[in-house]
Amino acid sequence: MMVILEDEAREVRMLALQVVQELSLVTGDQARVLTVLYDMCGDENDQVRIKAVQSLVRVQGRADFTGQETSIVLQNMQEVNPALRAVFYQLVQVLRFLHLSDLLAVYQGLEQNVGRFGQDENEVLLSLKQMGRLNHKLIARHLDSLLPPQEP
Repeated sequence: MMVILEDEAREVRMLALQVVQELSLVTGDQARVLTVLYDMCGDENDQVRIKAVQSLVRVQGRADFTGQETSIVLQNMQEVNPALRAVFYQLVQVLRFLHLSDLLAVYQGLEQNVGRFGQDENEVLLSLKQMGRLNHKLIARHLDSLLPPQEP
């Protein structure tokens, strides 16, 4: 399978991504598939990268986000291509974080994108809203450390 994902032809790589996504949904082997899909986020072709992220949205929504790929998410959210940023905003909306530090890192990345790419503000706000909804239990467990101390 890995050979197909490295094929010279963009169309072949895009079809391979679709097959990988479908296999994960059938077999339930999300961990291995997630690794492959996150690796494909570094493809030289933007269309392949967008397809990889669209597949990630479907697969990652069924698995916890371990945080190993936080740097990939943050790096790709800084892309000049607005279509790439848009699919990464969609991905952020389905991430179920295991660690507060990863959630905060992605939050800060989104916050920086509002300043960097003002036209993304609505998508960023929607992403933050969905992150809060999906990760409310993690946030509630750490609420004391997130809020500033109150004066007596």
